[in-house]
Amino acid sequence: MTCFDCHTHTYLSNHGSGLIEEVVSAAVARGMSMIALTEHLPLPREVDVDGTFAMDPDMVEDYIEAVREVRAAHPEIEVICGVEIDWRAGATDYILNSLEQVSSPFELRLGSVHMLTDE
Repeated sequence: MTCFDCHTHTYLSNHGSGLIEEVVSAAVARGMSMIALTEHLPLPREVDVDGTFAMDPDMVEDYIEAVREVRAAHPEIEVICGVEIDWRAGATDYILNSLEQVSSPFELRLGSVHMLTDE
């Protein structure tokens, strides 16, 4: 049976824990054939006021580079560079513009709705 995980977060999403290397190593240890890393796409401060819901904008390039490095270190598992795109009231234009700027490295884009209001 094929085993994989398509929804993971590390410390980069500001509400997960661990390093990308630790997530991938754990997947390898469990015999998984694929893991998708899916940090949250950055959100504007007026939507993510305390900065705990999404990846910081200045961390996106570090995230992409870390995925490249872990792929090279773990050829025994397929590592997907993904992003979770959370729809938030008042942030649609920001999200769409952000995706246009950084979407090319993301092989998987998860859409999500965690909150239906901006409260």
